[in-house]
Amino acid sequence: MSNALAIAAATATLRQLLIHGLNISDVTVRPLDTARKGLASNQVNLFLYQTAVNATWRNHDLPRQVRPGETGQPPLPLCLYYLITAYGEGDDETKAHQLLGHAMSVLYDHPLLGADEIEQATQTDVPGSNLHEQLERIRITTQPISLEEMSKLWAAFQTNYRLSAAYQVSVVLIESTRPTRTPLPVLARGQDDRGVQTLLGGLPIIDEIRVPFSGTFTTSDTPTPEEVHLSKALPSAQLNDEVALIGQHFGGNTVRVRLQRQGTSESFEPDILKQSDQVIIVKLPPPGNPNDPQSATASKPAGFYLASVIVQRTDEPDRVSNAMPFSLAPTITLSPTQAVPGNIQLTVTSAPMIQPGQRVTLLFRAGESMTAPVTQPTDQSSFNLQNIPAGQPGEYVVRLRVDGVDSIPIDRQAATPQFASNQILKVA
Repeated sequence: MSNALAIAAATATLRQLLIHGLNISDVTVRPLDTARKGLASNQVNLFLYQTAVNATWRNHDLPRQVRPGETGQPPLPLCLYYLITAYGEGDDETKAHQLLGHAMSVLYDHPLLGADEIEQATQTDVPGSNLHEQLERIRITTQPISLEEMSKLWAAFQTNYRLSAAYQVSVVLIESTRPTRTPLPVLARGQDDRGVQTLLGGLPIIDEIRVPFSGTFTTSDTPTPEEVHLSKALPSAQLNDEVALIGQHFGGNTVRVRLQRQGTSESFEPDILKQSDQVIIVKLPPPGNPNDPQSATASKPAGFYLASVIVQRTDEPDRVSNAMPFSLAPTITLSPTQAVPGNIQLTVTSAPMIQPGQRVTLLFRAGESMTAPVTQPTDQSSFNLQNIPAGQPGEYVVRLRVDGVDSIPIDRQAATPQFASNQILKVA
């Protein structure tokens, strides 16, 4: 692979090729505006006017240097663009045209640069170059360039235009100096060097999470999605509710459901009541005593959770499903439930308890009231409802919003939909 001297080595090789092919000594490598300075003999000038990255080689590893499993930095692949201009002795244009034709003929007969040619040309002019060791051959091809583009190129050097020929030389691969990342050899392929283990069947997938309106499902021991869909659904669950996970590939020797609180590492695994290949029904824990730190009221705060299914089969690694979000809503009671117009101090008791860092607001009438930041776990939140007009008595439904999840103000056991009486504030 070639080093950073590759551009100079390519130029030197082309120059030596033209010197031997034209049998003249004045093959120069100069900018266009100084190409003829101090010379009056037959001359061919070789000017590198552009370099560009070769798109084909841009992301290729080094040939024969990066083995399977290794990560190497791809080489810098360059296309070089040259402009060849001929000058006749005594500025004779006829001789210039002859020289340009001979030069183009030499390059046409050498479409590929050989390793020996490159090595001989660079021994004196570019010592230290290793372009001749490059595996990819370097090709010389004519480069179509319009008269307008050619004129702009000459105008940039503020010199008179001369008939010239453009060529592309590619590809020149400059090796990166960054080291290759090589992993250690593999000592054993799995337990007892048994090699790759093939798993049959698909991964478990959760398509839907459903919470029954009444809190429980009425299904067979092996529930189906159709049975679960017969029950009215709620947008959120509460403690002690049943929750159905509907999906695919839930069968296994051991099946678990993990509920992880979103944005934290806190998680728990509810009990599974019923299970089939497409449905798992779990039971959320009951609230319990707030003074017991192990109870659900104290340890499983309201908010959003991520549900996933973990399936274990004999002699196979665990299969974990996608994570499906669902919300756990607080259950609340109000004190007082009756008040007179004016400023009302309302206390809301919630289960689960409010944890430090949770955002808690009260939805009352058409507005939202926020409580003071919580510094320790508590099951009570106080709100000062100000200036309730005397001319607007009535019954107001109250909702508590914890981390974006609202309490459910509906009487879930009523035969017809109605608001729960213990979540209504009567102002008279």
